Amino acid sequence: EAALEANTRLPDSPMRILRRVAFLHELGKHRDCVELAAANVDVLRSSHQLSGPSTVLAALSADVLARADLMESWREILRGGDHEKQAHAATLDYLLARRKNQLGGAEALAELSRVDAQLGHPKPTTLLLFQELDGGEESEAEQFLSVAARLRSTMRLSPMVAMKMAVALATLRRWGELLALCEEAEGEFDVTGRIKAFKALALDQLGRSDEARALLEAMLEEGMDDGLALNTYVNIMVRCGFAEKAKSTAELILERAQTRERRIECVKMLFSLEQQANPESPRLVDLAFRMGELANQEDEVEEGVFLGMATTATMFGAASLSDARKDELHSRANAFFERFPQSKVLRRVEFPVDAEPEEMLNALKAAVGISEEREQQRAELEAKLQSGELPLPYAWRPRFALGNVQDVVHLWELAKRSTPEDKKFHLNMIGATWQQRPAESFRSRTPLFDLLTLFVLKDLDLLGMVFEFFPRIAISQGTLGELMKLSQVFSGSIFRDRCLELQENLKPRLAQILQPQGVLGDVEGNLPAASRELRALAASGNYLVYSDDALARMWALREKFESDGMCTLDLLCGLEELGVLTTEEVATKLAQLCDWHVGIQIQLGHQLALIPQAVRAAPS
Repeated sequence: EAALEANTRLPDSPMRILRRVAFLHELGKHRDCVELAAANVDVLRSSHQLSGPSTVLAALSADVLARADLMESWREILRGGDHEKQAHAATLDYLLARRKNQLGGAEALAELSRVDAQLGHPKPTTLLLFQELDGGEESEAEQFLSVAARLRSTMRLSPMVAMKMAVALATLRRWGELLALCEEAEGEFDVTGRIKAFKALALDQLGRSDEARALLEAMLEEGMDDGLALNTYVNIMVRCGFAEKAKSTAELILERAQTRERRIECVKMLFSLEQQANPESPRLVDLAFRMGELANQEDEVEEGVFLGMATTATMFGAASLSDARKDELHSRANAFFERFPQSKVLRRVEFPVDAEPEEMLNALKAAVGISEEREQQRAELEAKLQSGELPLPYAWRPRFALGNVQDVVHLWELAKRSTPEDKKFHLNMIGATWQQRPAESFRSRTPLFDLLTLFVLKDLDLLGMVFEFFPRIAISQGTLGELMKLSQVFSGSIFRDRCLELQENLKPRLAQILQPQGVLGDVEGNLPAASRELRALAASGNYLVYSDDALARMWALREKFESDGMCTLDLLCGLEELGVLTTEEVATKLAQLCDWHVGIQIQLGHQLALIPQAVRAAPS
């Protein structure tokens, strides 16, 4: 209205008329818009730079008023005009088609793209494509970026263009380009919180999570109110084991959550964080029943999650339920098991009062889907693993062959306590041949660690030396996520304390840890995700795969097993070469590995170093 009022005070001119046509259309004053345009057709036909867009708006207003004669007349003016006006005719055709639902969204966009290409990508159709394409849709993001590139060739980067491009780049997971865009935006204008949030997301996805954390914490101090930034921060904090910081930020997200689905996500996250911090916390009951308020009782997953949360919240006995909550829980549990008797989220198993232990065990196996055939297959694999016939990567053994072993941490603890005959538990660190390499041949690269190796290094008291030997190391987000899950109270490892200790050891070193994320394909989807991510990251050629499992290195690296892999035996020899450890100290740690039945090669110098000095000095 203010612009229209100011327009009336200007002297009469083609620009005044064309702008007034546009203002009247935007304000919904379609009758006035059409009357003004009809009285100034010569101005619509003119070569003025505003005549094309104003004619489009006048035609749209005529269409609103069902003045097909005027709309067609003005469309013909555009079609019969120069190259620029023909482009405006294409934009009018698109807008009319969408308004009348003559074409679906995808068809209309495809037709607009075809005409845009036919006309040589003029500015009017390029601008409309930029406006209409959705960078958040994977099917449109690539085309959107091509349109944006053409647009940017004629103009400086603006906040609106930067924002839409950031969405498309994030959709396509082009993190390096997203980071470059955000850094360019910082040099062009005062960036918003959302651009900073995209920068933090890109840094995290590129593995530079500590830089992302620093940026997000600075935003938090400034009163950050951006959902993307808060989500990224919580993910980093959870992954790195900072439960309290993650919890306070998750509460902030819950406070601002607008949808039921978002609130459910936040409540589940808070429950997990609260449980990790204090399994006996009374707040767990409140969070469980908040989930109950949000859950759709007809939804198997949502209702099953509520019942599971309510059960675990009271498991330690410190938190109790009121009579009303007991009745609600009992009623909803009965309804759930009647509605979903074969649920894979939560299952009720009933036994006769006089059931024998074997009968109870068989009922439990049936409930969780462990068939006799599956048990037989696992037993056969375990026998082959024990005999040495089955070369299976260490981290895969609990899932595929060792039914009584929960996870890789459990397996490693069993290995350290095993006998020489317990081959199924043993770790082999090297391949058929191993040659000592100069320390500088691998020290100059960035090692990528798997979870098993981190525990081996911790138990050998070498974790600190790793950070001194390498300027920077990498632990994938999947590996850190696996460590976080193993640290959970109920669903975690039986050696949860070991996992928490490792988390605490890593926290002070986060500035030196890259946290890359590999793209997991659907192929080999039954294999552990952390292993698949290790292989994906190894394929990039950016990392030296540091794994103490020779089979895992072979699987991840294939023909590059020798050149792009290393193990702790290589590290120990490197530390000795640099004078960080003496020959005797290295020999002692190799002896410890032998005591744990780890397959390694011991060189003569290290064998001699283990002979007591008195024996070596004794006359023959």
